[in-house]
Amino acid sequence: MEVITIESQAFKELQANISTIAKFVAAIQAKAEEEPEDGWVDSYEVCTFLKISSKTLQRLACS
Repeated sequence: MEVITIESQAFKELQANISTIAKFVAAIQAKAEEEPEDGWVDSYEVCTFLKISSKTLQRLACS
C-alpha cells in the first residue's frame, strides 16, 4: 500500500472540487428524474439534427 501526502490546503481544495462535482451530478440526476426522456426521436428530428433529407435517411437506413 502506498501513502501519498499532500499539503492541507491542497487537500481542502480537492475536497471542495469533489463536493462541487457531487452537487452538480446530484442536480443533473434530480432534473433527469423530474423530466424523464423516453430516448426516442422520430425521423423528422433525425433529419433536422443531421441536416439531411428524409430520402437520404431512408437510404442510410437501408445500407
